[in-house]
Amino acid sequence: MKVNYELHDQQYVKLRNSGAIGWSTAQETQSNFKAIKPFLDSAVYPKGNMLELGCGSGELTKLYKQYDMQITAMDIAKTAIEWAKKNTSSVNFVAENILNRGAFKPSS
Repeated sequence: MKVNYELHDQQYVKLRNSGAIGWSTAQETQSNFKAIKPFLDSAVYPKGNMLELGCGSGELTKLYKQYDMQITAMDIAKTAIEWAKKNTSSVNFVAENILNRGAFKPSS
């Protein structure tokens, strides 16, 4: 089955044009961050680098920056990455499908 990722990008265009902050509301973003924050604060989580997959407009990425890490954030939607770059600095944003980077191979 071939997936049309252009439709995903078009949805980001609509969201951005509507004045939304991203795919999630500000409240949802805070809730998501609250769920992962204990892990990020723990000694278990190694400091240094972070790879965020499906970063969208970068709202969570902005919150992750407080941990003084080198962040690479990826999303399949080019519009989302353009939006994220405007919202957040000092992050390596990549607009690409993770499956095209050779890290994972889809099962047949």
